[in-house]
Amino acid sequence: MLFAENHILMNLTATTQEELIRQMVQQAANLGKVTHVNEVVESVLKREAMSSTGFGKGIAIPHGQTDAVLEPTLWVGKTNNQIEWNALDAKPVQIAFLILVPATAQSEHLNILAQLARRLMHDEFVESIHGATSTKELMNILAQELV
Repeated sequence: MLFAENHILMNLTATTQEELIRQMVQQAANLGKVTHVNEVVESVLKREAMSSTGFGKGIAIPHGQTDAVLEPTLWVGKTNNQIEWNALDAKPVQIAFLILVPATAQSEHLNILAQLARRLMHDEFVESIHGATSTKELMNILAQELV
């Protein structure tokens, strides 16, 4: 399943990009979606080093492709901290949409990224996800828009 309620992590304590990505990838591992946490984190950070995935509006869309990912999945991490992400608008990030796909799923990876980016262009959608205070509330917002 690409996205489910247990793919949403609220009130994270991460203070850096790597911490936030690692916390989200660990959840993916806990749910059996990835086989090697470090390999997946390294894949995402390697992609991040090429160019920032800081979308703007307090949101980042980190993503990675590796054989350590068993199936395409989308994760949402909402941190209580402001994380410097080198975003397009130079503002810190509090929400990350992490896209993880197997190395062979290039087209699915691009489809997920495009769909998410289109929705994030709408300020009303962005405001609603920033305002969500519970996993259930955020899932309801995202289910209407993404699934």
